[in-house]
Amino acid sequence: MRGVPYNDDLTFPYERFERALERTPKLIVLINPNNPTGTHIDLAFIEQVVRTHPDVPVIVDEAYFEFTGRTVAPLTAKYDNLLVIRTFSKAFAMAGMRLGYVVAHPGVITQLAKMRNPFDVNSLAMVAAKAQLAHVDEIRAYVDEVMLAIKPSAVNFFSERGVAFWPGAANFVLVRPSNCQAVVVELKAAGILVRPITATPLAGTFRMSMGTQEEMTRVFDVLDGLSFLRKAEA
Repeated sequence: MRGVPYNDDLTFPYERFERALERTPKLIVLINPNNPTGTHIDLAFIEQVVRTHPDVPVIVDEAYFEFTGRTVAPLTAKYDNLLVIRTFSKAFAMAGMRLGYVVAHPGVITQLAKMRNPFDVNSLAMVAAKAQLAHVDEIRAYVDEVMLAIKPSAVNFFSERGVAFWPGAANFVLVRPSNCQAVVVELKAAGILVRPITATPLAGTFRMSMGTQEEMTRVFDVLDGLSFLRKAEA
């Protein structure tokens, strides 16, 4: 397995990815958008990869599709080597249920069905999914509120205070304060959990998912009380 590192500015490395494909991989996996950077991959580029490697399965992870509205799922009718995987863990708030699904060409679905375990999805997860799907309009309203109101308020908050961050394309932001560990500790003490990143090259950052407007207002109030919340050194 070989990964292709993102560019220093966390944009997708299109040229290096294409060079990596010259090694004729047996499987291609693309995360769109990426977690925790939120980096989005151009849909035309994904189709190009699928089209130019017809004998290689291409898996596209669209776990945050509901928040981005960008998808290559319609292309599965045209390309039988494309598989799109999604989850109920994000917009549908069912992370504990461990439920997801795949969108692919009918022939691919037929083959995948042959490999399924007889009890691969638990009954509770199926009941919960049906209940959520019966309220799709409410889910869409929630997503719109997050992406059109709540996340922009977070972007404005960090921008106005000169704190380094990457907005990304999903329902979270990646933040690099001057003292990440101290900020994470102070937030935890206030009952607010964010995900600190310790692996290079994202060491010293934390990912913060968007909550309700009321929750985010409290987060901003706590952050404003931290004297060391300032822009990280370049």
